[in-house]
Parts: sequence; C-alpha cells; structure tokens
Amino acid sequence: MHLPVWLAVPVCTRGSRVLMTILLVVGLGSAHLSAEVPAVTSLFPAGGQVGQSVTVKVQGPVGTVPVEVWTDRKDLSVKATEKPDEFVVTTTPETRPGTAWLRWHNAEGASDLRPFLIGTLPELNEVEPNNDRKNAQLLSTLPVTINGTLQKNGDLDTFSVTLKTGETLVAAVEANRSLPSPMDGVLQLVDPQGFVIAQNEDAFGSDPLLVWIAPNDGTWLVRVFAFPIVPDSTIQYYGNPKSVYRLTLTTGPVVARLSPLVRQAGESTAGGWNLPGEKLRLSGDSGALRLEPLASGVVAFIPGAFDQLPAPVGAIVVEDAAAAQQVVTVPTSITGTIDSVGDVDGYRLTGIKGQVLRVRTHSREWGSLLDAIVRIRNEAGQMLGEHDDADRDPDPNFAYTIPTDGEYTVEVADRFSSGSERHFYALTIGMEAPDLTLSLAANRFTLDRTKPLEIPVTISRMAGMNATIQFTVEGLLPGVTLEPIASKPEGDTAKAVTLKLSVAADTPGGGGPIRLVGQTTGPDLQRFGLSPIDGMQSTTDQLWITLPAK
Repeated sequence: MHLPVWLAVPVCTRGSRVLMTILLVVGLGSAHLSAEVPAVTSLFPAGGQVGQSVTVKVQGPVGTVPVEVWTDRKDLSVKATEKPDEFVVTTTPETRPGTAWLRWHNAEGASDLRPFLIGTLPELNEVEPNNDRKNAQLLSTLPVTINGTLQKNGDLDTFSVTLKTGETLVAAVEANRSLPSPMDGVLQLVDPQGFVIAQNEDAFGSDPLLVWIAPNDGTWLVRVFAFPIVPDSTIQYYGNPKSVYRLTLTTGPVVARLSPLVRQAGESTAGGWNLPGEKLRLSGDSGALRLEPLASGVVAFIPGAFDQLPAPVGAIVVEDAAAAQQVVTVPTSITGTIDSVGDVDGYRLTGIKGQVLRVRTHSREWGSLLDAIVRIRNEAGQMLGEHDDADRDPDPNFAYTIPTDGEYTVEVADRFSSGSERHFYALTIGMEAPDLTLSLAANRFTLDRTKPLEIPVTISRMAGMNATIQFTVEGLLPGVTLEPIASKPEGDTAKAVTLKLSVAADTPGGGGPIRLVGQTTGPDLQRFGLSPIDGMQSTTDQLWITLPAK
C-alpha cells in the first residue's frame, strides 16, 4: 500500500538509489509482517433455508488472501465471491437443519468458529427503515424466517402480519443462545392502534418466543428490540452491527416439546401449536437427528435444537399421569409434565445403602416454563433433601448417597407450584460414576519454529476419578510432535497440565483442525478437550493449529 509513495521519491543520485532500495526492502518486510489473520466476528444473514444458496456478508477482518473456509459439515459448501467480505453458502435439499460451524483461515492463522443456522422455512432479509408503524415491513406470506440486525442503539424492527380469526401465530427469535449476538431480545405484538397486546422475553435463555391467537381477521405488528446481554447503565434500546437475529413467524405446525424428551431416533409424541396430532419421527444418529416431514409433507418449525436434548440414560420412561407414584429402576430417563397448579410427580425406586445416584432434570434449555425443584423422600414420606438450581443452571443436578437399604421417592415439582402443558421436563437418574472434563482457554493456536508451543489444560476430576490421564492430539501436521505428558491423580498434574508441541526444522507451513484427547484406563474413558467459542455459550472440541511458512 506504500508503493506509490516510494515511487514518488526522486531517483537522481547513487545515494537516492540506495535509499529507495532500503525503502523497498523495509516496505516489503512490513507488508509480510502485517499479513492479517482472519478475525471474522459475525455473519449476515446468519443462516439460510435448506436447499438454497445464500450470499453472506462477514464482519471483522477476513484476513490476507488467499483465505479458505473450513466447516464441520459435509452437506454444505462455502465459496468466495469477487468481494472479499462476501461468501456464498450453499446447502442441498438433503442438508440437515441445524448449526453449521465455519472457520476462516489462511497461512497466518484462523478466526474463531462462527455459526450458520440452517432452517426449513422460506427466508428473507429485514429491510430498513422499519422502526415504526408507518414503515413496518409488510410480510405477504407466512411462514417465514427473517434475518435482521439491530444496527445501533435505539433501533427497533417492525413487521406487519395479516391473520385470520382463530389462527395461532408463533413468533420466535434466535440470537444470543445460538449466535454470537450480544442482545437480550424482546418480542412484542402490537394492534393497529399501537397498543401492546402481547410481549415475551427469555423463553430460551435470553431469546423470546411469543404465541397468540387472533380474535378476528386483521393486521398486526410484530416488534423486535433488545437490551444489552450484559446490563449497563443506559436506558434505551440496544443495538450494534453484531446484534444479528433470526425471527421466525408462522401459523403452521410448531414442535415445542417431544415425548420422550431424549436424544434418540424413533417415534415421538409432539407438543406445541398447530399440530395435526400425529406421531412424529426423528431419524439419524444421536449427533445428527432430524425431524421427518409430517404426513402432509410439511416440516414443522422447531424453536429448540435436537442436540440440546439429554442423552438417554437406561430405561426410557414416560410419566403415567394417573399414577400417584410410578415405580422405576435405575438407571432411567423419565419424561413428564407438571400439568396443573400444585402438581407433584413422584418416582419410586429401590436403594441400597452407600449407592451414589446422579439426579438431574432438563427443562429450560428446551423452552419449558418449569422452574424445577427435586425432593428425595424415604418410605415414611420424610423429606431427606431438596434441590433447586445447580450453580448458574436453572435445573437441579446433584449427587445423592443412599443412607440405608429401602424404598425412596424422587419428586419433581415447580418451585412456585405453577403447572401447565408447557411445564415439561426430562428427569435422569443414574449411578454416579468417575468422569472428567478437559478445558482449554482458546480454540486456535499458532506454532513457533523457535520454541515449543505451550497449551495449558485445566482438568476437572469428578466422582472419585483417580486414574492417570494420557494425552494425544489428533490431526497434528506432519513434523509437529507432542511431548509425552500425563495427568496423575495426585500432585501438580492432577488438576492441570501444559501440553508442549514442537516443530521439526524442515516442516512446511500449513494449518488444520486438531482435537485434544484425554484417555484413562480403569475406568476406560475418552474425553476431548473443550474450548469456549467467542461470544457464545457453546464450547467446541474442534481446535485449529497454524504453522506459518518459513
């Protein structure tokens, strides 16, 4: 970029020629040193419909060319365009709905992972200005998923929908829970006179979901605005270019819950809105589930993600609403509903003195209204323990040691004695077993040819895990080696180790995905190292390593 300035220097003397040579050498060196690592922060639109191609504009530096895009999915492709900040994401009709993770990378390094959400409904982009009733964006047909951005403080997006008497409108926003969007979203439904007639916040974490039945034929306004996900002292609507969202509006079938509420293929009974009452079927493996179309051929909208469902544990049980207490065996996965005010669900099991049970509920991550509380009672009905939120998780998750041989009851209720068909839960009861987690502070690393790369790993040992952990790294570039290291159950390495990666002198540059593997024997466990994803609540085991060229 400095070349025109250098050429403007007069070349009249030998000294001038020397000076120009120095400038050129320094300039070329500076250009090399300033080669930019990709640092993509967000995408717009943040998703697309199955079977379509979408031109995506990225925010943040794309990096020095050539730049490529890695994805964890084989059922989509990403290609560059003539514009450096635009890429085309293409899916096929067979592409599985859900999240695809994208990572921009070049010879210098890689960006963090960025999500691209794949939906099943028609899509369009928000059109500004749409801040008020007069400029509301008209939606001619439903269902639709709208890609929008709250660009700046004070921004408010308004959409006009026409409904018929008795139609049930479902509106759902995806932002902070599934995108790196720093917004705490709010949904409002407004009548033609400007009065707010319905509002929702925080149905899925900080993302809202609103359900409303039209009392008559007419046109209504749906408004989206937000507050900062990290509260501050400002008193205004929040926005910035990273406040990207996806708003789905539909009067068609919506699946809000499944029974059984576990991550497995097979037939399920669905709850939600505008459903025909037929059984639904999930297909695929537990890590890539998809909902098959309804008998009508329509694919229902699902505001949750199947990978948020709890993994099945032991026997799969569905609550018998007619039974005061239901007999279960351990381990078990139970699906139930606190369906009325004051309802309490009880599950009776046989315990042996000294057994340690792991008891956990799952509800809020799938949009349940249940504020779960779990109680343990003995045969005489005496309460032996009561458990509420687990750390920052609103669902109870605890270990319980059986004090004596006998019959015990595990009760599930709502903290405030509320109840409805939307107060659903999964309850898992299993034997507590040794386990571990491996945590890293970053998900991408750059090797240095002059010294080993050090990667700190934090180790959490649970339920008496006292085995030695051996470490390996999958996907290392040829010529890159891991110094042998292990975590002993006691001593300095029990809770943390530092991995060291070294590079052979003649190793060519390159980059690619890696995974950290921790392996124990007795018990035989394999766990992957997990790292946070910037701006998101998610973690990943898909790490990246770069070795710059010589």
